[in-house]
Amino acid sequence: FDECLDAWESDRFLFSHGNYLADRPLENQPIKILRWTNLKEMIPQPHISGKTAIVGHIANKSGEIVDLVHLKCIDTYCYGGKWLTGVELNSGQIWQFDKRGNPRR
Repeated sequence: FDECLDAWESDRFLFSHGNYLADRPLENQPIKILRWTNLKEMIPQPHISGKTAIVGHIANKSGEIVDLVHLKCIDTYCYGGKWLTGVELNSGQIWQFDKRGNPRR
């Protein structure tokens, strides 16, 4: 894990396990915010980069993606019996599977 990144960004998206501060570049974010601050603690405004944020760390127990337009939370409560979610970001296609590998219908 020592070589893992706390956050990453592409030309259109930024990725963080937990959260971000809207007014700071990704490389200047506090590690605590990126790793452990969840959406129940703070819902950020759109990021200064204009990129869509993809986050996790707070399970949506309904099994649905939280879509705030500028931010999408893809933690869909797999460990609690709902779904593991994958998203192809360019197309928006979503795949969801339960813990046994069964697709959501």
